[in-house]
Amino acid sequence: MASGGYRSGAGRKKKPVAEKILTGNPGKRPIEFVDYTNAPEITDTPPEELEPLSTSELKIYKFIVDWLTRMGVTRGVLTIHIYIYAKSLANWMHCSKMVATHGMLYKKKDNAEESPYIEIGKGYLKDANDAWAEIAKVVRESNTKEYSATSANDEIMESILSGSFDNSKPKRKEAK
Repeated sequence: MASGGYRSGAGRKKKPVAEKILTGNPGKRPIEFVDYTNAPEITDTPPEELEPLSTSELKIYKFIVDWLTRMGVTRGVLTIHIYIYAKSLANWMHCSKMVATHGMLYKKKDNAEESPYIEIGKGYLKDANDAWAEIAKVVRESNTKEYSATSANDEIMESILSGSFDNSKPKRKEAK
């Protein structure tokens, strides 16, 4: 177990630039904008040097690119992070389907053991979360639009988990 030192994601998160602008900057320090004007623009197609994506992975990839475009963040996000996120999330969803189909346990020499898909799925989910953290960091640092969702990935996660990657805004459930 780690006893100290640097851990990625540890500590207080930075306030998004849009929130700093809305709250009025009480400390009166200049707001730092990260300038991504010289960064390459993201594209609808993944890098050709990498292994081609399956149809479900490609749907996730295009959905994320479309969401970033609607957020106004077309520069600064590395396409490799979107690629890793799409691949890892699709693989995690596949592992979840396998666990749902075959169960969480299997019999091995008179003992019940945990399905290997559970451990494999955990690895894919960690990879997806790490890639998403990199994407969200760029969105937080460069986006000056106000975003009404409670979290940057609420809209995306809702549509990914419901399976609607049609590049349109997902329908929200009405609160009763």
